[in-house]
Amino acid sequence: MTNPTIDHFDHPLFHHKDLILITPAMEKLKNDLLQLLWNDGTGGLANGMSRVGKTRALEIMTPQLTTRAGLPIPHYYVMISQRDQKTIASIHRNICINYGLRETNRDRADYLANRFVHFIAERADECGCEEALLIVDEFQRLNLFQLDAFEELQDKCLTLDINLVVLFVGIDPECWPLVEQIEKPRNAHIRGRFFTEGIEFKGLTSQADVEACLSEYDRLHFPNEGVSYAEFFTEKGWKLKSLSRDLWRVYREDFKTTYKINSWPMKYFVTTVKILLTDFLYQHGVNACCDEMLRGAIDASKLIPSLTKQ
Repeated sequence: MTNPTIDHFDHPLFHHKDLILITPAMEKLKNDLLQLLWNDGTGGLANGMSRVGKTRALEIMTPQLTTRAGLPIPHYYVMISQRDQKTIASIHRNICINYGLRETNRDRADYLANRFVHFIAERADECGCEEALLIVDEFQRLNLFQLDAFEELQDKCLTLDINLVVLFVGIDPECWPLVEQIEKPRNAHIRGRFFTEGIEFKGLTSQADVEACLSEYDRLHFPNEGVSYAEFFTEKGWKLKSLSRDLWRVYREDFKTTYKINSWPMKYFVTTVKILLTDFLYQHGVNACCDEMLRGAIDASKLIPSLTKQ
């Protein structure tokens, strides 16, 4: 079905950043975040297993967050890096670097924090929104002491009438040792401020989830006025969602049950579909689709080596 005037490898399936699928888990994440933002929340923890799609979901959904009045909510993102010396200043410096704010190795933590807060205030004034969201990814790399950095940012924003909500994003189960420290009575102030709200992010857990995701490949078109993603590699009029029942069955019987997988991470599901469409179905046609082909696509996605020791 490829248009000869279009480069086959320009298709979004070959470019991760261009592939924007809206999944049930992402819609739930968006609704959970709106509840947090609309109901005077101050912070929360979103957790899920590795490669489940947390960061990608946040990239796609946070630009869609609005106030009750419909104003876009400014959002900020920082990924915590592994450091030999885990300090508050390293957190503030990392954020400043992320947003191109002036910083030097001699700058004190409070100077760096002030620069970022002023940056937030300027954007709040530009868009007329007193809410802001800071996403802190790789939460499990922090230590307890470094959480004070986010208290400082939140307090400084409050003095400027800006409510900065901090969402920590952690990998399950690596994040739980830090959570256990936070839950100790002596850390009640941290827990009460940032960790009263929990958002569990999962991959695909049912045939309905698989069908909803496959339907995205039938809904999206490339180019915009062209055929669907699925038709581009198969034939006009064919729907990828027609495989949802068989794909879920093969996954459940040969992978989920055997390897005790709680949910199908989006990273490996998307790779499975890419292999299925761009290799197997493209070469052999939809009529050749069978359990062996579906099994081969899942296996080639490297789902099992990523989750288990064989």
